[in-house]
Amino acid sequence: MSHKRRLFTLIELLIVIAIIAILAAMLLPALNKARTRARQTRCLGNLKQIGQAVAIYADSSDGNLPPLYYGNYQAPFLQPTLARTVFNVELGASSSAEELLKTMKTPFYCPDVTADSLGTHQHGSFAANLSHVFATSPANAYSPKPRKISGFRRPSQIQMFVDARGGTGRNNWEIACLVEFAGHAANLSGRHNGGANMAKVDGSATWDRREAIIDNRNDLWGHDNQ
Repeated sequence: MSHKRRLFTLIELLIVIAIIAILAAMLLPALNKARTRARQTRCLGNLKQIGQAVAIYADSSDGNLPPLYYGNYQAPFLQPTLARTVFNVELGASSSAEELLKTMKTPFYCPDVTADSLGTHQHGSFAANLSHVFATSPANAYSPKPRKISGFRRPSQIQMFVDARGGTGRNNWEIACLVEFAGHAANLSGRHNGGANMAKVDGSATWDRREAIIDNRNDLWGHDNQ
């Protein structure tokens, strides 16, 4: 007894294809959201590594935090020094696209940042808290002495690095207290679900809404720590 093999009709194939398309359309937003969340988590991990690098520097410098600059607003000191001494990589002027892509794999860059959005002089995609955490330089009158981690009353609340929009010049690596310098809010990123990741003085890393950071919720900038 022979059995005829049943073949799909054209209509049945079209129905199957339509069902697959509908399922893909339903799953795609969830997959994109999962990828976005994964990049945000990696960014938090990068900031935590930078926080640990700052702690390593402080441990070998009598508890002092590193200054932002060599001398009075000269070349950046903070990010390149941490990168060189802790992560064994050079940050700064990128001589080639290949070198830039290499440095972008270091903890100083958020995974959501692309090479096209960066300028020619790169020191990472996180801006340091200029006003109330890091001294600008050893000789600057605004913050004449290096600060110590032990000098912060609430180190788990105050951010020392935050997601920045990046670009060229000083906006690439510093951001002043938004309570005192509201114009610096333009440099604050909201690339992670409308918010930004931060490394705190105690070495932890957290996320908060961009508006909350601008409003200095829970004294994120350390404005009241002085």
